[in-house]
Amino acid sequence: MFSQIQYFGTVQRFIFSQNGASGLSGNTCFHKFSASGLSSSTCFRKITASGQSRSNFQIRHFIFKSIKPKQMKTQKFLYAPEVAEGTGAATGKTIKTTALPQSDVDFMDVAKTVGQSWAANPAITLLWKTALDFNNDVLAYAAALNSRLSTGSNRPSLTQTLNQLDKKIDAAVTEVKVYIAKKFKTPNAQAQFPRYGIVKENRSYVISHDRNNRNNSFTLMLAAILADGFDKEEYGTTFWTAIQNEYAAALEQASNTTGDISGKVATKNQQKQALKKVMSALMFILRGNYPDTYPEMYRQWGWKKESY
Repeated sequence: MFSQIQYFGTVQRFIFSQNGASGLSGNTCFHKFSASGLSSSTCFRKITASGQSRSNFQIRHFIFKSIKPKQMKTQKFLYAPEVAEGTGAATGKTIKTTALPQSDVDFMDVAKTVGQSWAANPAITLLWKTALDFNNDVLAYAAALNSRLSTGSNRPSLTQTLNQLDKKIDAAVTEVKVYIAKKFKTPNAQAQFPRYGIVKENRSYVISHDRNNRNNSFTLMLAAILADGFDKEEYGTTFWTAIQNEYAAALEQASNTTGDISGKVATKNQQKQALKKVMSALMFILRGNYPDTYPEMYRQWGWKKESY
């Protein structure tokens, strides 16, 4: 009988022959084949019905598949790609690096240092940008970045205010639904909900969680509260009028802040790209002028390392 064996790790092709009519009753030999033919063979002690005698070989470590000699085919295996220096592990993809920091604050610090170094080395020139203009651009970028960070710092408090108002609204809607059920009876209550701006979302009847829709629903709520005689209740006209005013103000401020942040981010990114263009050109100039010592020149000019 012949069987083909594959095992995992380094993949090789083996054939084993077995003495004995049935079962592993005789000595078992494994023959390792190479492209040129039989290269080595190893025999192991016999295995009996009662167990395996002492041997260096463990059958269970392999996967066996009995086949006839005429059906034997060359097995194809997929190899994991070797990891080369500068590539991702087992992916074969190149890991991209940059000569400039990705962080806005770190980039600003490097740009300031490079600008100062350029001003101190007038022999290094670009035809399309001067050191003075570059330093002015760096100052403009720093101002834009600080403005964006300052504006963005206000957004969390506005989000918190809206979240707190949302919780108050959800709790109040629950009480208003009780008012409606008492007045119109429970079986008829759902038919009245749309008059109050209450809609079904995720199996529950609420005022829409979309904040713009929620803001528009307060007008319906106030009109229905008054029409059904709930205006003097705890969650009546006074409560919903205050909620309407607070929510509209908070939503408008949050929307304006978000728009302001987006505009400042766009400005900041445009300025950053312009600075990157100049700094990349300066690196080429330094490398051309100092072919043997340019890494040291990079550090002297403000680049702390050749790639980030």
